[in-house]
Amino acid sequence: MNKDTHISTERVLNLLDDSFKTIKVVFNPPQAPVGVEFDADKVLDGFKTYTYKVPKSFEIKPGDLVTVISDVASPAIPVTTKADERYKVGMVESVDAEPNLEADVSYKWICGAIDLGMYNSCQERDKELRTIIMKKEKKVETDKMKAFLQDSLGIDGVSTLKLTEIKVDGQD
Repeated sequence: MNKDTHISTERVLNLLDDSFKTIKVVFNPPQAPVGVEFDADKVLDGFKTYTYKVPKSFEIKPGDLVTVISDVASPAIPVTTKADERYKVGMVESVDAEPNLEADVSYKWICGAIDLGMYNSCQERDKELRTIIMKKEKKVETDKMKAFLQDSLGIDGVSTLKLTEIKVDGQD
């Protein structure tokens, strides 16, 4: 089969298959700071994009992470290949309203999207647990200090000892 036949076959396939939409993907994008809403239009502007196919029914939006099979790998590569050589993670820069069907391009499919929902939930849970533990530790340490001061100063000294304000020299 010559190259012209292959290209024309790909174009025919793209024209006949209306089950997909295309997305633009960026690899090694900058990371948005934690807690800052990601704006793909601003952050990914100027990065080289690669076009991939996604089923039309697949929910995907700019900023989502997707996995693809690397250009240097193929499904025929042995299982012993390292995952970081076989798969790449990219960030969706945009979702095309209509795929470019004029191009004689063999679009590749994404392998899937990475759902960070569980990860983010676990991170939030850990943060909440850390806060609870820190409050408990502070209470234990405060109680220990009060007991020490009570032994040293007597019960009347501890009950009247309160730190309500810290003054800095030169400030009222």
